[in-house]
Amino acid sequence: MDEIVTLGLIMPIMNICFLFCEFHFFRLYENEIRQQFFKYGVLAVFFLVFGFVMATFSLNYFQFISFQYTVPITAFFFDGRKRSYFSFILVPLTIALSLSVSGLFSFKAMMVILIEAVGTILFCELIQVLNKLDVFAKYATSIMIINIITPIENQYKWNLVLTDQLSVFSLPILIGSIIITVLVCSYVKAMQKREAAMEKLEY
Repeated sequence: MDEIVTLGLIMPIMNICFLFCEFHFFRLYENEIRQQFFKYGVLAVFFLVFGFVMATFSLNYFQFISFQYTVPITAFFFDGRKRSYFSFILVPLTIALSLSVSGLFSFKAMMVILIEAVGTILFCELIQVLNKLDVFAKYATSIMIINIITPIENQYKWNLVLTDQLSVFSLPILIGSIIITVLVCSYVKAMQKREAAMEKLEY
């Protein structure tokens, strides 16, 4: 029951809150902050703090790290490649920081983290070339598959779907991924309709 509540509800809501805060921050202040260095500096600070909290919470509570690529994947499909790739780069840093504080950091762990990050980027790029799928289908496919297959156990092994923990952890993660997908896609569609309506009013 704890897994359903935490992985299926609490952690997805935490990710959604960060995504909304990030989106509104850049929407409100992007024109005022003209220097790219400062923009990405703010994003780095926000994401490093958020990623560290999420990774440490997940690691201490479940002995593995999950949902670490939710923000980069969302940025990849809805916010442009520059910001998404920057977020992808920050993910290994946040995990490494969390593992270091927990006394679990090792070279083997870092290798797994880096391979996982590169694999996630390649997966998103491959999904992106599927022209028959719209952006929402691509996002839903990516977020659900990646969130299920990328959790890292504290032994630094893949937490693959075909394990004894399938019913315990994979199902709650899938539920959480569905919640994230529904809320993000609903929000993006609402913003697109709003922007389209504003453009009509301007003309």
